[in-house]
Amino acid sequence: MLDSGSVRHAVARGAAMLLLAVALAAAVPPDDASGLAAPRGRGDVHIFKLGEKVAPHGGRVRIKPPVEWWGNARVQRKSMTVTIGARNVATDVGSVRLGPGKYQLKTKVKYQTWKLVPHVFVLPPGSVVRLNSTTGNDVIRVTFSGCRVTSVTDVTQSSGTLTYGCYFLGWNKVTQEEFVFPVMPVQGTYQPGQFSDQVLEHFLGGQYAGFVSSTNPQDLIDEDTALDQLTLPLELSTEYQAPGNVKTHRDSRSQSLVVRAGVKPRKCATYADFRAVNFDFSEPEKYGDSMGQVADTLRSAGKRISFTDYGDYVIEFREYRACDENASLRVGFVDGRAYAKSYST
Repeated sequence: MLDSGSVRHAVARGAAMLLLAVALAAAVPPDDASGLAAPRGRGDVHIFKLGEKVAPHGGRVRIKPPVEWWGNARVQRKSMTVTIGARNVATDVGSVRLGPGKYQLKTKVKYQTWKLVPHVFVLPPGSVVRLNSTTGNDVIRVTFSGCRVTSVTDVTQSSGTLTYGCYFLGWNKVTQEEFVFPVMPVQGTYQPGQFSDQVLEHFLGGQYAGFVSSTNPQDLIDEDTALDQLTLPLELSTEYQAPGNVKTHRDSRSQSLVVRAGVKPRKCATYADFRAVNFDFSEPEKYGDSMGQVADTLRSAGKRISFTDYGDYVIEFREYRACDENASLRVGFVDGRAYAKSYST
């Protein structure tokens, strides 16, 4: 049974160990994990042909430079100059809103391409890494995810040595690839608890790293550490791909662009719209459209022609404008859900 001193150990370090366990659950690598991020393919940039655009009725449509890129390429600047006849509409802009008409569009782009060449990233022994914090260079970011006991030298002794596995995740910002470093083995020790001989405490580099409520050293295996930082006893390194032979390019393309006017939106309902309204006399709350859905389908909110409150429920009928001037279109609602509808001419 734990005494008060051991309880204080648990309270002081329990929260940190719980957070670390969550991080390690995602960080433990598979046996075949590789430290080399996969490179992207050859890069290029293309100015593509714009198809016909449609502007909303009475409005304009937004046009952006028709540029796409892939692989080892990065667009630094893209812009358009737009004219209609002899009149200049916009010059070197990133986007423009155009109404109906036939335009001339010139697109310019400045971009870079590169080849990926191998490099080696190294964190030397003695480097200090903090739990769940990142370090690295312009390309590689390294996150220390914590350490876990992987083996005990002699499980028949009440004190002795053990080995931790420390875990690191990597991110290549160029290739956008995540990878896992090989597990780093770090030596540590264990001994009976300072305040109770019914627990075993373990230490990494002489620093307290956690405890188990057991006298069996075998129970230390898979225990997480409560450390918030680690001084690397070994070199942490990986090969990675980074840009080399970077080249800057410029390209342009002229093309015509047709923007046509959109159809004026209807403010009346057709018979097909009427048929699309879902209703159910027995269970409108399950199968009937809401009043808002009916308004969207029939292109208007309608006009209330009757309203009756029966206490337990409310019945309301609304009349909607039909595209056929001789037609009458009505929908009945129970508590806001369609339960009846009629279309007559």
